[in-house]
Amino acid sequence: MNLDVNYLRPEIFAGSSEDWNDVYLKIKDIRKGDVFYECEQGVNYKLVATTNARRISDGWYCNVKNSDGESFEFFVSENTNHPGPNLFREPQYITKHNEKLVYLLD
Repeated sequence: MNLDVNYLRPEIFAGSSEDWNDVYLKIKDIRKGDVFYECEQGVNYKLVATTNARRISDGWYCNVKNSDGESFEFFVSENTNHPGPNLFREPQYITKHNEKLVYLLD
């Protein structure tokens, strides 16, 4: 059985900063067309911003599409104690696939 697996090789990020603060992305910094990743519980979700992040009365809001073309919204309240979604400029979870290290994408 051959499963269609969507992944990225770590080499494409060669030369990137190893400082976590350089790859962590705050919702307020997202611009239309940005490709970024929400990384949760061992899964890298590839996303594309369809709007610039914008400030509304009590937080930040942005529209995105996932790799299946589904659209949804991110919202982070200004008053939240949680930082909101775990957004990064690069995928964070690496695994072995066909004897090679890769970032699996969902």
